[in-house]
Amino acid sequence: MWEVFPDVLPCLDDLGRRGLPLGVVSNWDSRLHAVLRGLGLADRFRFVLTSAEHGAEKPDPSIFREAARRLELPAEQVLHA
Repeated sequence: MWEVFPDVLPCLDDLGRRGLPLGVVSNWDSRLHAVLRGLGLADRFRFVLTSAEHGAEKPDPSIFREAARRLELPAEQVLHA
């Protein structure tokens, strides 16, 4: 069973209010979309990019380039945590 820590939603909401575009990059498959929806997290992200859908896993640079493209930002303005 998946669980969201109590501080996650307030943090994501605060980042959204500040105008920071958020995305998910994961070495997982398309099931992640349903998990995030079920947890009430999906709407807080501009996109969810899984390695299975992209065809390359982290740390392959192409998945990070695709994330930056989807954020419409140059790579030097993207933080990966």
